[in-house]
Amino acid sequence: MEIDKRSRAQLKAYFTRNAIPSEGNFGDLIDAALNQKDDGVAKVEGSPLSVEAVGDDASEKSVLALYRSFADDNATWRVSLNPRQDPQNPNSARPGFGINDHTGRGRLFIGEDNGFVGLGTTTPSHALHVVGPKNIGVFESTDTQAYLALTTSEGTNNRVELCNRPGGRLTLFVAGAGDAVNVLRDGRVGVGGAGTPARSLHVHGSGQLALHGVVNTPSEAGVYWHHGSDYALSRTPGNWQSPNYQQLRMRWVTGIQLDPGHQYGKSYVEIPRGGLRITSGRMLIGPGEPKGLLKVAYNNNDFFSVRGAAAGPGELKAAGWANGWNLSVMKDGKHLYINREAGAASNTYIGSQGRELVVRGNNGFVGVLCEPNLPLQVNGNARCHLMIADQGVTVAQGERPGHLEHDGALYKLGGQVYLTVDDNFYIRDLKNAGKSFHFNTNSGKLTTTELATTTLSTNTATAKSLTVNGNVICQNIRADLGVTVAHGNRGHINTDGALYRAGGQVYLTVDDNFFVRDNSGKNSFHFQTDQGKLNATTVQAKTVIAQDLLQVTDIHRQARTFKIGGEAGKFYPVVFNDLAWEEGIFELELMRSSVHLDGSWLGSLAARFRAHSTNWGHGSDFRRAEIHSFKARFVAWYTTVDQTADFIVWLRGQRTYYWRSNHRVKLADFSAKAKKINNQTFAVRDAVHADLNHEHVWGHKH
Repeated sequence: MEIDKRSRAQLKAYFTRNAIPSEGNFGDLIDAALNQKDDGVAKVEGSPLSVEAVGDDASEKSVLALYRSFADDNATWRVSLNPRQDPQNPNSARPGFGINDHTGRGRLFIGEDNGFVGLGTTTPSHALHVVGPKNIGVFESTDTQAYLALTTSEGTNNRVELCNRPGGRLTLFVAGAGDAVNVLRDGRVGVGGAGTPARSLHVHGSGQLALHGVVNTPSEAGVYWHHGSDYALSRTPGNWQSPNYQQLRMRWVTGIQLDPGHQYGKSYVEIPRGGLRITSGRMLIGPGEPKGLLKVAYNNNDFFSVRGAAAGPGELKAAGWANGWNLSVMKDGKHLYINREAGAASNTYIGSQGRELVVRGNNGFVGVLCEPNLPLQVNGNARCHLMIADQGVTVAQGERPGHLEHDGALYKLGGQVYLTVDDNFYIRDLKNAGKSFHFNTNSGKLTTTELATTTLSTNTATAKSLTVNGNVICQNIRADLGVTVAHGNRGHINTDGALYRAGGQVYLTVDDNFFVRDNSGKNSFHFQTDQGKLNATTVQAKTVIAQDLLQVTDIHRQARTFKIGGEAGKFYPVVFNDLAWEEGIFELELMRSSVHLDGSWLGSLAARFRAHSTNWGHGSDFRRAEIHSFKARFVAWYTTVDQTADFIVWLRGQRTYYWRSNHRVKLADFSAKAKKINNQTFAVRDAVHADLNHEHVWGHKH
């Protein structure tokens, strides 16, 4: 830098003894000194030294230039108030405090507007912004560890620290939790206070690891041991959509081993709820190789296996010797066979020894409690709902020790065949159900509907014969097992009390009234056929539809029950759908009349709710409740659901409730869990609302 001022020696020479300084000499003296008015440097009494920047607003507004030597062309450092990041680009200037190097490039900058500090940049975006090469900075402690603390306006009790612990351990310290994350020099990572992680990733404390926000997104998020998906614990790909949501997939192509040990009470693998489903492949329990779809083996000889194929026979085999047992399903004949081993002497036994059902291998004869010599042989009594014997039923062999005192027994005794009946024995024509007769065994009387040229005789000395050609009319017909008009058709019978079949329909013709009564005569109802009217004391029906007029004195609504699972100390939301929302106000009764329901002294309840929901903005909504409880509280809260016709009441878990309503209502969901309806979540409650925490709640509303 060139300085065109006089030196001190030159100025002193102007003012030596007897010298007469000229005007120019005085000018040089004045120019050699700083002038507070002209040179931008001022010292006002009581104020510090002030320096004014040079240049207009478009310049860098330089304040101070520091030279290593005035012989240098450029200042080593320059302080300016509008420094430029690029000395050749005026647009890179920023107002603030700046220090530039000898090339004019900014090295330190403090923003005038926000006080942000920039090292290597004049545009800091944070309180401290450093721009430089890869070795951008270092913090060096003189101790065995170093840490950088970050605090906020909340104080040091909520600070976090980035630390270098002894041995080169990188630690993230959190106030209140201590060393939360640790990274060792070999790369092992510990989370949750694991200062010396034993694995590449060690989760200490609760041991919970969460992959948040990826369950319901179409990803394959998980843990992978390889760049591909052959060794992974991950989510199956695809959209998260009801009812078949995505699953957790465990894939390890070289095999998977589950080893729960055997030392403790629950040293086993448990698969609750949905169970185990194997969609392809084979399953083996025990030693050996899986020869079928499923094999359970103790050793090579004692095993149980299931086989199957797309074509050909299937096999279910239980083996304990060379040929074993097998249960075969033949494809073409579609038969099911139970076999033992080859050979006619091989029989099949079902039951305990001496009390078996036997199937002979040589002829297929079946014996119950005996070795069969006939296709079906029973040693004892046989009882069935219906027996059909195309070739007849015989009691030709064997003798009983005494009579069988059972209604409908057919047996042989003393060389005679007996049929034991209670009161009556009927004989009827299959093709003409109206043609039948029966013996009354109590009175020895024969009763017949119609007999044509039929002769009946007794075994007494005064034998009589009876011939009937036409109809038989009797005063009373008794049918213990029912009367049918299932066959045939005729024209209408215009007689009071006629039951007949015409045109494929069954008719009962009555004059004026048809009564139905119980055998006590106390309860009855009747149809007035001339008016088409039903008169009844009580009508119990799921649905009653009256097109014109329904007149009743009282309607009884039968209560239904449900039981909530979960815990007895919690209250679960139970959802009711008002299916008749348009027809009237919803009314619901909840009852536990017995204090011993579900257990001794668990409490009783009598509650009634009246409500009407807006159901998507229709208004006129309200909620009312009357609740009476004893020994315990059962109702925690109640409400309607916006944008639906649903009603929710929170009820105590592990309890049974009776309920009924005034019109069509569906019990939609009483599961022991929170409910979500129209993006609204109704959580499980831990306590009863203060308004309802009384033994008697009268006329509550909200």
